[in-house]
Amino acid sequence: MTFRHIVGKNLKYNLGRFLSYLFVNSFVVAVLFLYGSLLFNETLAQNGSFRAASAYIQAAAYAILLFAIVFVTYTGIYFVKSRSREFALYLTLGMTDRDLIRMIHMESLVIVAGSMVMGVLSGLLLSRLFYMILGRILGFTGVSYSDIYYIDYRTFGLSLGVFILVFLFNMLFTNIFIRRLSIAQLMKSSSTKGIAKSRPVIGAIAAVACIFSTFFLHEFLARREWARAMTSHDPVLIPLLTFAVVIVSLYFVIAFGIDILRFFSKRFPGFYNRHILTLGSLGHRFFSYKVTLYIVSLLIFVAIYFMGMGTSIYTYNDKTLEEFVPYDFMIETRGDLNKISPEKIKGIVEGSGGVLGTFSPLEFAGCQNYRNSVDGFRNDYLEYHRDSMVISESEFNRHMGLQLDVQPDELLLVYNSSAHAQESITYDTVITVEPWREGVTQAEAFGANPTDMDTFIGTLGERKHLVYDRDKTSKMHAPFIDSYGNIEYAGVLANVIDDKVYGELEAETETVYLFNLKSGDGAKVLRLCWTGCAS
Repeated sequence: MTFRHIVGKNLKYNLGRFLSYLFVNSFVVAVLFLYGSLLFNETLAQNGSFRAASAYIQAAAYAILLFAIVFVTYTGIYFVKSRSREFALYLTLGMTDRDLIRMIHMESLVIVAGSMVMGVLSGLLLSRLFYMILGRILGFTGVSYSDIYYIDYRTFGLSLGVFILVFLFNMLFTNIFIRRLSIAQLMKSSSTKGIAKSRPVIGAIAAVACIFSTFFLHEFLARREWARAMTSHDPVLIPLLTFAVVIVSLYFVIAFGIDILRFFSKRFPGFYNRHILTLGSLGHRFFSYKVTLYIVSLLIFVAIYFMGMGTSIYTYNDKTLEEFVPYDFMIETRGDLNKISPEKIKGIVEGSGGVLGTFSPLEFAGCQNYRNSVDGFRNDYLEYHRDSMVISESEFNRHMGLQLDVQPDELLLVYNSSAHAQESITYDTVITVEPWREGVTQAEAFGANPTDMDTFIGTLGERKHLVYDRDKTSKMHAPFIDSYGNIEYAGVLANVIDDKVYGELEAETETVYLFNLKSGDGAKVLRLCWTGCAS
């Protein structure tokens, strides 16, 4: 019988064991492929909300990568140790260490090739299903899954490269394991590989710690006052340590659960006798089951946590960006600053190979809002960093496609923040109409020496200003402009007033060009717009 015949018969004899090992490794390759397709997806990378959540997606990918390495390494080591009695028999029959290692390498080559082929095929199939579900969960409207489905060559490099590296490490361990152990030691390692000592006291303490830590993390994330009070001195370290306690204690909790199952099963002889083989195997392979369940539990936990976190962040950012940044581009012009015409913008988009979607120039005048309430007279910019502007009702109606009618003594406050639009109107409003820099300077001077409303109006002199009673003031939410970005997602306030009142102001006006692209290279359009504004 030749060496190849021995390898072939060994594969056939251990077919069930090899298939299970092949399935586990194929699953790991498929999971790495799936996350790699998401990590290197250039189509989704063009989505602003997806880019905002990319850091969490990368963290999830790295976590899955780490656990995949641990999982494949552990299963490889366990697979080798489970066959130690078989290896001892081959050595007894006269096979040398070199022949045995050579046989294992040939078997591994078959497993590696099969795992990579099955893993990639499974990854391709699962990724299609994954993107169909992803498109539905994230609410891509008017977009089919084929529009976001993208497989980069780096996806193959990640899934196959990591798997091959881990397998090479397993082969190195196998070589060392076989060369260093005698036949007697190999036989012993096979019979004692899964036996471990029960530690019920440590398990019970770990169970209490795991339950309390999990409950505390839930309360902390839910912003309960008692949990926040406990972390007031160190709001980062304490939650991280609690999270670490959950991860570590879980290992002992699984062992404690196995102990409880074994203990109570012996109290019911009928049940124990019917399942004596299973329960006997559970005791004999206690360590193996404990480690396997722990690794699988961590993999499931990490996958659910990061996928849930990534989906939540994407959904939040998508809603937030749509609210605060409804336009792809915003070019603000004032005097000689960013001097550019609508025709030039359209020419830039067409010249760069893009197709223009929504386009709207919006004219407004800079202003500052001062509000008088029972809490005193204050400046809105100093309180909330909320930039404000004055817009005529006809200009706002044209821009938003509405038919609002604002009377001369009425004021309509339009927020691009839905949260701010829910605020109650409990104040009278004084609007000073002046360019942004002058208005901020005056606001800061007011902040240094605040006064009451009547005194402030008396100091305005010839400065253009408007005064509105709270009973004549209304509000609404509309995504009419991109956030100015003084702070992250800072709101912008539009003071919509009657056309005649706006005309009488004869204020210095600005124009902001707001537009979206149907298609085209956004970075190229932005670069050409900068050049056009500079020239």
